[in-house]
Amino acid sequence: WAPQETIDRLVAFDDGVTESFALMPVDETSEVKFEDARVTFARMQHPPVTFGLRIELGDATLAYTADTGPEGDIDAIATGVNVFLCEATAQDADEPWWGHLCASDAARIAARCGVDRLVLTHLRPESDRELSLEEARRAAPGLSVELATDGMKLEVG
Repeated sequence: WAPQETIDRLVAFDDGVTESFALMPVDETSEVKFEDARVTFARMQHPPVTFGLRIELGDATLAYTADTGPEGDIDAIATGVNVFLCEATAQDADEPWWGHLCASDAARIAARCGVDRLVLTHLRPESDRELSLEEARRAAPGLSVELATDGMKLEVG
């Protein structure tokens, strides 16, 4: 699932990609179902066109932002979710980077949206991961915040 623009870029790069993947265009109005699970999308602030997603299964909900700046339609996917997997590329002392959040932005958004648990992802490899975690916790005291790790499994609900 990807925006049509992304699918077009992939096919232009290698038209054989259609033999390996079932490419399905989505937009802000799309809804995909897997048995009882429902996936919806919202446009994020990032070039090229990027969508975050929300997965619902019964009472369990997870949202993933993908890359986005604070003006992305994050509330549409994150409001009231159990687990919010949010990009946190930058840190407070960094120059703002259009199309990306810092950990404190992610925490403030998570608190505003009433999420149960925030998991920070997409940190720069050279970043001090503990500093990002500290900045998020300072921005939203009382919010459950953790760092995504390689191979991490998330229980939702």
